[in-house]
Formats: sequence, structure tokens, C-alpha cells
Amino acid sequence: MGVTATEEAAAIAAAQAYVGALNQAFSTRSTTKLRTLFVPGCVVCERDADMIDGWRTSGRSIAGGALAFGDVTVVRWDSATHLLLKGQMTTAPSEIKDASGRVVDRFPGGTGVVYLPMSRLGAAWLVEGVSS
Repeated sequence: MGVTATEEAAAIAAAQAYVGALNQAFSTRSTTKLRTLFVPGCVVCERDADMIDGWRTSGRSIAGGALAFGDVTVVRWDSATHLLLKGQMTTAPSEIKDASGRVVDRFPGGTGVVYLPMSRLGAAWLVEGVSS
């Protein structure tokens, strides 16, 4: 297919940027940057961004929950503009708090394998989906 190591590195960097923007959105409750890093129609991406927007609207916040995406490899290239990444997603324990600071939900955190299909649109690699 003529795919270069540079293209693979760019796709991996884009996936890392998506995870970084998701962490930023958790702490700031702003999804502006996050929404630029996935394709329209990414169900999980849109669901997460909408959930964070809902927290902002309702005054909720998250404590903890930082994500790290490591050991990333390219599983396969479907075309020159589509590939599948695989990596370990580690999530720190978190609590969701309402506007008064009362804990309304808890998540234990954990680590698992995650797959990110990626699409190159023009010069940018974008997340197409998230699955485990």
C-alpha cells in the first residue's frame, strides 16, 4: 500500500491528541478541541462529548478519571487513508460530583485493550470510533 512510518506516527499522534483532549475536556468541561479530533458519526466520541457538555450545563464535575493511551500499534491499514490502532487505555478512578459537590457516581478505573479506527481527512488524522 506504500504506507510510510511517518503516516503511522502521525495517526498515533492524532490518537494521543484525542485522548489528551478528552482529559482536557474532563477537567475544563469544554469539548471544543475534542470535537475537532473525531469524525462526525463517531458514536462513542459524540456520546462522551455530549456527556461532558451535559456536566457543564448541570454544574457537574469529575474528579480523577485521567486517561492514558499507551503501547499503541497499527493493527492494519484498510487503505491509504484508513487504519486501525490498538493500545492499552488506562483510566484513573473517578467521581462525578453534582453542583453542590455531592458525589453522584463513582468509577473504579482500570486498564484494557482499546481499538481506534482512524481516518485521514486532508492532512489530519481523526478518530473514527472507539471499541474494546
